Amino acid sequence: MAFAACQNEHQKSLRRGARLWSDKCALLVAFLSIGFIAGLLFVL
Repeated sequence: MAFAACQNEHQKSLRRGARLWSDKCALLVAFLSIGFIAGLLFVL
Protein backbone atom coordinates (compact mmCIF):
# COMPACT_ATOMS: atom_id res chain seq x y z
CA MET A 1 0.00 0.00 0.00
CA ALA A 2 2.73 2.44 1.00
CA PHE A 3 4.76 1.33 -1.99
CA ALA A 4 1.92 2.18 -4.40
CA ALA A 5 1.50 5.61 -2.81
CA CYS A 6 5.24 6.08 -3.04
CA GLN A 7 5.29 5.24 -6.75
CA ASN A 8 2.35 7.58 -7.31
CA GLU A 9 4.22 10.46 -5.65
CA HIS A 10 7.33 9.48 -7.60
CA GLN A 11 5.50 9.83 -10.92
CA LYS A 12 3.99 13.16 -9.84
CA SER A 13 7.40 14.50 -8.88
CA LEU A 14 8.83 13.37 -12.22
CA ARG A 15 6.15 15.40 -13.99
CA ARG A 16 6.98 18.45 -11.86
CA GLY A 17 10.68 17.89 -12.33
CA ALA A 18 11.25 17.94 -8.57
CA ARG A 19 13.69 15.12 -7.88
CA LEU A 20 14.14 15.63 -4.14
CA TRP A 21 11.01 13.78 -3.04
CA SER A 22 11.50 10.91 -5.48
CA ASP A 23 15.09 10.46 -4.30
CA LYS A 24 13.96 10.32 -0.67
CA CYS A 25 11.23 7.89 -1.65
CA ALA A 26 13.64 5.60 -3.49
CA LEU A 27 15.94 5.58 -0.46
CA LEU A 28 13.02 4.75 1.81
CA VAL A 29 11.86 1.86 -0.39
CA ALA A 30 15.40 0.50 -0.65
CA PHE A 31 15.85 0.75 3.12
CA LEU A 32 12.55 -1.03 3.80
CA SER A 33 13.24 -3.83 1.32
CA ILE A 34 16.76 -4.37 2.69
CA GLY A 35 15.40 -4.42 6.24
CA PHE A 36 12.69 -6.87 5.22
CA ILE A 37 15.18 -9.24 3.57
CA ALA A 38 17.56 -8.97 6.53
CA GLY A 39 14.67 -9.72 8.87
CA LEU A 40 13.72 -12.81 6.87
CA LEU A 41 17.31 -14.06 6.89
CA PHE A 42 17.52 -13.45 10.64
CA VAL A 43 14.30 -15.38 11.30
CA LEU A 44 15.29 -18.25 9.01
